[in-house]
Amino acid sequence: MASTPTNHRPVQSKTEIKIPLKKEEIHISKEPYIKEEIIIKKKPVVETRTVSEEVKSEKIRVKENMKGEEREYS
Repeated sequence: MASTPTNHRPVQSKTEIKIPLKKEEIHISKEPYIKEEIIIKKKPVVETRTVSEEVKSEKIRVKENMKGEEREYS
């Protein structure tokens, strides 16, 4: 092996050696994006149904004056 010259100085202390340690961190992020576009439309629908049923009881509400008082008749 051939040795290459370096600019590092030899270790001065025999009890302490400093070695820099590095670590890597992962950064994960999510970003929304448009995948598809859809168009939604509303269409008015008129439906007529005929319902027949026997009436068992009737109640009538009558407003008697301008104050909104109501009476109920059976």
